[in-house]
Amino acid sequence: MKRTSHPLLPALALGLAALATGLPAQASLSAGASTTDNLTSARQSFIDSATTLHRMSWTDAYGYPLATGTGGNYTFQPTISLTQADGNITQATGAISLANWVDGPGFDGPAATPAADLALNGYEDFDLHLGHGYTRIGLSIATGVGTKMTEVNAQGASFDFLAYDASHQLIGSATVTLPAGGAASTWVTLDASAPVALLQVRESGTRSIYDQYFGDVLLTNTAPVPEPTSAALLALGLVGLRLARRRLR
Repeated sequence: MKRTSHPLLPALALGLAALATGLPAQASLSAGASTTDNLTSARQSFIDSATTLHRMSWTDAYGYPLATGTGGNYTFQPTISLTQADGNITQATGAISLANWVDGPGFDGPAATPAADLALNGYEDFDLHLGHGYTRIGLSIATGVGTKMTEVNAQGASFDFLAYDASHQLIGSATVTLPAGGAASTWVTLDASAPVALLQVRESGTRSIYDQYFGDVLLTNTAPVPEPTSAALLALGLVGLRLARRRLR
């Protein structure tokens, strides 16, 4: 007697194959609203969701006493190297300037202590080399505000984020925009489908040599909530297996 395959079996095979390959997807980016209250809660949510958290702390590379309410001393460095608790070395490269540029939530240290922030001497383009890689990256960004008011404007800002794996293959890209018209700040979370070894940050849109500022970069491998596509394929696979077992019986 000729056997016929169940009509769901091809779909089941496709779903299981996709699940087996880890469902590769473009890196995604979400940005908090441009208010300090939302920035603070978004940053705290990022911290709370991480089982293991690493930090690229600009204060660790600053080298001067920090004071509240003033840029004070500042330092220019083409490369900043920081050793994480697990021995992994992370680096930031570019025309980097460090100082206490921004005071406030999302940019201060623990208990509202002063902290160094990152700016760029010119266009805000820099690279983050993350060593063995992380799948979740978060940082705060501010524009139109700073302790050195001669180097800020109210034109807003836009940034492209390009994530690469260890073999320099593009994982994905995303863009975030801060509105014009005054001071604006936001929290950015990047979720990548593979460990990010290199994250490029590029000022896009109307490029300006006026400064935007970047707080500490938080790094983790906490898995984000599964995408709807993943959940749908998993459900399809389970339904298909159940039907196939019934047919075999």
